[in-house]
Amino acid sequence: MRFFRLSFVIVPFLLAATSACFGQIPGMSMQATPLLVAKVAEATPSLSREYRGSAEAIETVHVIARVSGLLEKVNFKEGTVVEQGALLFNIEDTEYVANLRAAKAQVVSCESTLKQCAANIIELNAKIKYAQANYDRCRQLFERGGAGSEDDVDNALATLDSLKAQLEAAQAAVTNAEGQLELARSKVDVAEFDLSHTTIYSPIKGRAGRLTYTQGNFITPNNGALVSIAQLDPIYIRFSISETDYVSLFESADALRNNTELKIRLADNSEYRGKGKIKFIDNRITNLDTLQVWAEFENPNGILNPGGIAKVILTRPGSVAYPSIPASGVMHDDRGEFVYVVVENKLPDGTAVANIRKRPIELGPADGNTQCVAKGLELDEVVVIGGVNKVNPLMIVDEKGVCIANPQMPALPVKPIYDQQALEVEEAAAAQAAAQAAPEAKEKGGKEAAKPNGGADK
Repeated sequence: MRFFRLSFVIVPFLLAATSACFGQIPGMSMQATPLLVAKVAEATPSLSREYRGSAEAIETVHVIARVSGLLEKVNFKEGTVVEQGALLFNIEDTEYVANLRAAKAQVVSCESTLKQCAANIIELNAKIKYAQANYDRCRQLFERGGAGSEDDVDNALATLDSLKAQLEAAQAAVTNAEGQLELARSKVDVAEFDLSHTTIYSPIKGRAGRLTYTQGNFITPNNGALVSIAQLDPIYIRFSISETDYVSLFESADALRNNTELKIRLADNSEYRGKGKIKFIDNRITNLDTLQVWAEFENPNGILNPGGIAKVILTRPGSVAYPSIPASGVMHDDRGEFVYVVVENKLPDGTAVANIRKRPIELGPADGNTQCVAKGLELDEVVVIGGVNKVNPLMIVDEKGVCIANPQMPALPVKPIYDQQALEVEEAAAAQAAAQAAPEAKEKGGKEAAKPNGGADK
């Protein structure tokens, strides 16, 4: 869980009793024990969940040859980024150039045949017009009893019918020629299509994978993909959230998409700096009671790769305030979590001292540095957050201020140190004093050992 960092306020305390307070207890150390303490503050943690995600290319293209032929040239290197429209492969095109020329020649031939058929129709129409006039004239002469005969009428009619039959045949020839022309043109289209696919271009920008076939191989459409190209920028991160989290934390698809902070961590647990957003959410719950979500991330440097693992962190602003302390103040034992609370106490002679009290707590959300406490602490109380290893049972008092280790003796004094720097300065001064005392003690011991020897020499 991640939430707002706190500034813990330090408050003054009534501090240590002097050594005179403990003159009645032989062997007891009279020096007050320094501890680092902090005041309980208030924090409103965000609602956060972490999910396991995997990277997916938004677009992946498997480049397949559309025609058969010798792979004449490969125009890229494996593993490099190719631009959209970049030339990838050249397939030998000699056969396809010849096929296109033949198809175009067939079109020219069909167009010529069609023109001839059209000319025949024009000529036959003219002949039919003349034959029709001749037939009408012969029939009129015969009906008037003039120079015409019945045979002339029959011959004129036969000629007219013959020309009409020829016209029907010519019209059928035109239809057939038109069909042949369309067929020839379709063959040109196929030949142009085949020829165009002897050069293969990248349909997207992305990183090329490993080549399946290298230059010099004979390839066909049945050989499968020559290479795969995966889009890397942007890229998808796919993850699943439980139905429970979806309902209780995010409430709706719009809230998940628009009101949630989205981050991911890489395999080395570092935070990814690229910007991301929820792109879309699946429309059904899986049989594992999860909902699939796809987030889109910028990936200009190619750090994210398809198939890679990423930790997805979703965070929504919270609304519940908790008492909060630095995480270093939380202790654990066989009964659960507890803290040491600094309390004001008095020795039997009335001297004011600061002691500590062990108190069980119930944890709330945390981010690793700051811990919210659901139960057990109140605002403005002071807890021990450093030097806990110096705590011993003689320092701990119960609710009545009585030493738990021995109710007959007063608790040891505790001296709160209000900042880490002061604690470090004090410890450094003590170390320096110890270092200076060591040579003096050694020198003194050497001189004492030398005196008896000197006396013997005399």
